Amino acid sequence: MFAYWGLRALLAIVPGDLPRADGIAINGMALAFTGAICLLTGILFGLLPASQIIRGNLHAGLRESGRSASSGAGVRRARGLLVAVQFALAIVLLTGAGLMVRSFLLLDAVQPGFDTTRLLTMTVILPEAPYLDQARSRAFFEEAIQKIEQLPGVRGAAVGSAVSGNFRGRVPNVSIVIEGRPATQDAERHDRNIVSDGYFRVMGIPLLQGRLFSPEDHSGSPEVAVIDETMARRYWPSEGPLGKRFKEVLPGTDPGWHTVIGVVGDVVTNRDGRAYPWYYHTIRQWSFLHESLVVRTETPPLELAATVRRVVRSIDSTVPDFEITTVEQALAKRHE
Repeated sequence: MFAYWGLRALLAIVPGDLPRADGIAINGMALAFTGAICLLTGILFGLLPASQIIRGNLHAGLRESGRSASSGAGVRRARGLLVAVQFALAIVLLTGAGLMVRSFLLLDAVQPGFDTTRLLTMTVILPEAPYLDQARSRAFFEEAIQKIEQLPGVRGAAVGSAVSGNFRGRVPNVSIVIEGRPATQDAERHDRNIVSDGYFRVMGIPLLQGRLFSPEDHSGSPEVAVIDETMARRYWPSEGPLGKRFKEVLPGTDPGWHTVIGVVGDVVTNRDGRAYPWYYHTIRQWSFLHESLVVRTETPPLELAATVRRVVRSIDSTVPDFEITTVEQALAKRHE
């Protein structure tokens, strides 16, 4: 009963993105095994006194036991040894429990850098024909955002991922090159995100320096980027990053330079709480056939999932069906 009540109390305060939290429960097999062990132990250690009671030698047995305990130095030493072992095991158990609680508190204290509540995420993949033209794919996602934001219960929608950047590895030979510095193989892991103008507002990511994307950043203007605070410290530790230029270089390619126009807060999607260099492109200058969408709701987000899906596919019925989930669930699944 105490385990049942205690488990309910712990689950009430567990973080929403704790991996496999939905699998925490009292295991019936383990409970039955423990009960059987307790029953068997009670029976085995109760057989001797029970037999003494049956034979009527209870008082004699107790007197003999008292004399042996009071006079036997070996018995006293054995008793002292058992007590010492019990204390040692109790200290080990308490230390392990304390470390577990500390680890739990540290994991719970990891701040993702944005509000994960009431936030839907999905990835929409457009068919190659006729969306190979980037202008058409951009128009599709812009229309999707407009229609989603008109739905009752929706606070905002934007193109951009909320759970990208697993940082478990990086593409070989891909590195960030800073203008005016020699190109080197950069071992720092990083990530990028294609977003629309309203992405930072919908996510709740704060602007720290400069500006965010605006309509003046289009396909005919110089390429720009917004970077996170960690990237600013990593590549421009002693100078301001605004106005600086960089590019992500892959073997055999020579991409254009991206000018830094703003710095935003770090986003942490790893349970270790570490932030990595992260930069953002505007969808007006970069777009692909597959893009992620985020939707901030005023009501429980999954209640709007089916409606959001219908709205997106109403723009083009040939768009393949896609999964919609909450950001909290997506983060928990990715941490498994």
